[in-house]
Order: sequence, then structure tokens, then C-alpha cells
Amino acid sequence: MGQEIATQSDMKMARPLFTRAFVMLWIGQAISVLGDFVFETACVLWVGAVLVPGRSWTPLAVSGVLFAAAIPSFLFGPIAGVFTDRWTKRRTILLMDGIRALLIGLLTLTTGVISFPFLPHGKLPVIWQLWILYIVVFLASVCTQFFSPARMTISQDIVDEVHRVRASGLAQTTTSLGAIVGSLLAAPLVFTAGVSWTLLIDALSFGISFLSIILARLPEEPSPQVTYNNFLNEFRAGAHFLITHRVLRTALIAMCIVLFSGGIDNTLSLFFATQNLHLTPALYGVLSSASGIGLLVGAAIIVIIGKKMNAATLFGVGILLLGTMEAIFSRQTNIVPALLILSIQGILNAALNVAFGPLVMNATPREFLGRVFAFLLPAMNLATMISTLITGYLVSTVFQGLHLVIVGMIVGPIDGLMMFSGLLIFFAGLYVLLQLRGI
Repeated sequence: MGQEIATQSDMKMARPLFTRAFVMLWIGQAISVLGDFVFETACVLWVGAVLVPGRSWTPLAVSGVLFAAAIPSFLFGPIAGVFTDRWTKRRTILLMDGIRALLIGLLTLTTGVISFPFLPHGKLPVIWQLWILYIVVFLASVCTQFFSPARMTISQDIVDEVHRVRASGLAQTTTSLGAIVGSLLAAPLVFTAGVSWTLLIDALSFGISFLSIILARLPEEPSPQVTYNNFLNEFRAGAHFLITHRVLRTALIAMCIVLFSGGIDNTLSLFFATQNLHLTPALYGVLSSASGIGLLVGAAIIVIIGKKMNAATLFGVGILLLGTMEAIFSRQTNIVPALLILSIQGILNAALNVAFGPLVMNATPREFLGRVFAFLLPAMNLATMISTLITGYLVSTVFQGLHLVIVGMIVGPIDGLMMFSGLLIFFAGLYVLLQLRGI
């Protein structure tokens, strides 16, 4: 009863969610996320369908884009977290948006939009264009490693604890819409307006994000009280805080398990669709659409009822039910129930994604937030990469042709690993609920 009265009192004293600062940052995020998805899809199309189409090494060239975007998370993520905690957050995100806008803007010069008189036919050789693209994608991703934790700290500053689940729901809704709309827009833009205009649109999205930050009138930040010669001590302090804090350690372990299992699903989803659900490859995208719709619906529901939700409970229950649905999904042989289950999984994915940010923010002091997020994200990405490699190896070698009968059920390598994935997630949910009781 006392806790309930305290919570009601906190809600009365809290600032409204839709302050000028929050609305401007939300608008900037919406435009920037849309631009990001347009850029990612456009880069893949530019390389695979324009620069080097139909060659034996085209898949390798396309994978180079994805690799260039992913590797900075491991090389610079934790390091960026230390510096983000030192620096002024507003200045950091303005600088990173400005650099990314400049990088993408300069990249348009390599698309043939201008003629280079000192080069044959006035164009850069294809191999130069590829390497410049990889370098720009790499540098833009480095900027993201600084931008993301700084933006999370600003969100902690401008959104009171009672509103953070709703705010996270809005962010998830924005990201889901950005993924859907951006992916749909990219191909028509590339093949009608051209690559150069597509890249300029992404550069403009960073410019709009930059302007929204200026217009947000963010509150004054406390001056960082640090000595600039103790980088390793700060690095260790961030890692120690993350590992020894019960809430953060639980969130890290649970999300690594969920994303390890997600790597299994991502690797096997096409084969499950064709072999277990008996779909043609052309219909494979229907499965992603069902999950995407569920993700959007789940985020929208949480935006509406987010005030009544406890982040820790939402996180644990979401993971527990997600694992249950994954285990059920692994037994499906018909597309109709499979689509329904995937939609429910999308809703549950939205729940745990929305809860994760507020759970971490509520548990982390401002001076550690940059480092905590900068350690969390690479660890989760690493879990996905490891499971992808292990799953591909097992299905291609050890488990090839394997068929077992378990409690009267015939289990093959694809559905067996997906059921194992569901059980892992289920027990991760139990672990969260046990560890975070009373929070």
C-alpha cells in the first residue's frame, strides 16, 4: 500500500511526457531512423544491383557493407561509452549527427553525380567506389557508437521514471514504422531517383535530427567531474558496475540468451519456412511481415497503457512467454497458425524491447549510463554472431540428417534447434522473474 501511494505521488510530481525537449527529439529520431533504414537498404541494392551485379563475388561485396557497419560496435563501443560519460551529451549528439550528414553527403560524390576529369570516363573505378562506401559506412557506425549512449543519457534526463516505459514504447513504434517504410522506399528511390538522391535523403535526415536537437532546448547538464588521465580506471569501473549490479547483470544475461536464440532463428528461418511450413522461397517474406506487424501492435499497446506497467515484470514475462511461443512455433507445419504465433511473438518482442531501456536507465546512475549501454550492446551483438556461426556449423555437419523421437514427436535438426531456442528463452524469462522479484 505504501509503495502504491509513493508511486501515485511520483506520478503527480513528474513532468508530463510530451515536453518540448521530448517531442523535438522524438521527431528527430523518427526522421533519422527512416533515413537509416533507407540508407542500409540502398547500400545493399547499390552494391548488389548497380556496382557489381551478377558476379561470383557479389555476395561477398554485399556482406562487406554489413561487416563495415557491425565491426565498430565491438572495436569502439565500450571505448565510446567512457568518453560519452565524460563529454557533454548535447554537444556529442550534435557533433555525431553533423559528421554523419557530412560523410553521407560526400559519399554522393562517388556515385557519378559529378565528373572527375582526371579519371577515365570521369568516374571512379568500381573497386574505389566499394572501398569508399565501406569506409563511410564504417565511420558512420563509429559515430553511432558515441551517439546512441549519449542519446540514452539525454532521454534519462528529460523523461521521468514513471513515463519511461511509454517513452520506450514510442521509440519502438517509431523504429518499427521506420523499418517498414524505409525498406519499402529504398528500392523505388534507388531505381527511379538514383543512388545519389537516395544518399542525399539520408544526409538530410541527419540534418533534420541535428536541427531538432537544437530546437529541443535541452536542460543544462552537470559538468563532468573527471580526470582525463584515468581512462582504464573508468573503463574498469563501468564494467565492474555492470557485472556487480543485480538488475543490470540480470538484464545482460537474459538479453544475451534471447539474442543467442534469435541468432538460431535467423539462421534457420528460411529452411524452416521451406521444409517445415512447405512454403516457396517467394513467400518467405510473409513470415517477417507477420512478426513486424506484431512488433508494431505491441509497441502501440504499450504506448497506451505504459503508465500501468512495471519494466522489470514486463521484461521477465515478455521473455517467458516469448520462449513458450517459440517452442510452440517449432512444431508448426501449417502457415496459418504459424503466422498467428509469429504475430504474437512480435508483440512479446516489443514488450521486452520496450522494457529493456527503462529497466537499465532506472538502475543506472547518470555518470555510468554511457558505459553501461556501450558494454551491453556489443555483448548482445556478439551473442547473436556466435549463435549464427554455431547453428550454421551444426546444421551443415553434426546434425545433418538427424531425426529423433521425443515424447512421441518426430524432431529434426531444424525444428529441434528452434525448440531448443524456445526453451533457452523460457528459462531466461524464469531467471529474470526470480532475480528481479520486488523491483
